[in-house]
Amino acid sequence: MKKFLCIFSALMLFTSLAFSAPYYDTGSQIFTINAGPVLPTSLTGLGNGYDTINGFERQSVGGYGSICYQVFANPYFALGGELGYLFNFVISDEVFTSVPIQFKVTAFPVQGNFELPISLGVGLNYISYNESSKLTVSAQFDIGARYYFSEEWGVGLHVGLQVIPEFYFGDEKANSNFLATYLPITLSVAYRH
Repeated sequence: MKKFLCIFSALMLFTSLAFSAPYYDTGSQIFTINAGPVLPTSLTGLGNGYDTINGFERQSVGGYGSICYQVFANPYFALGGELGYLFNFVISDEVFTSVPIQFKVTAFPVQGNFELPISLGVGLNYISYNESSKLTVSAQFDIGARYYFSEEWGVGLHVGLQVIPEFYFGDEKANSNFLATYLPITLSVAYRH
């Protein structure tokens, strides 16, 4: 019976939060700083059946940081941009770096003192590895939980999936095409106005 009451109470709390009056107005703003570890999740070679690229597959845990600014287009959706920096060490003592510059859309189905932001970002990405660099595209999906301890300031935890493709056109570099995915787990500090 206690288990049922706990589940029922949690469900009622979530329902009341989800259908409560919105906290934000059109034009409200949020500035967020994120930092934390990033886990390499996959590297898929897309050229001629290769699974790995020059030892790049053996990466350690790295780091991710970003700053994000968004303005609410309506009470539930915010639009803006994010500038990030991702790095991972490779077993061969090389460093893979990624600098995503993304347009970001965030939905806030639950908002107030406790929030559940769900974001999708797409944009350009400057990547560098083993003395070579390239400008490519990238996408990132993340979901978070934030608690505001005052009207303006909050802290949170975000988990996401970042997808970074690298495509070359032409036969001479066809074996260098790949698709990498990373899992950033970040703590965030947010200021809203």
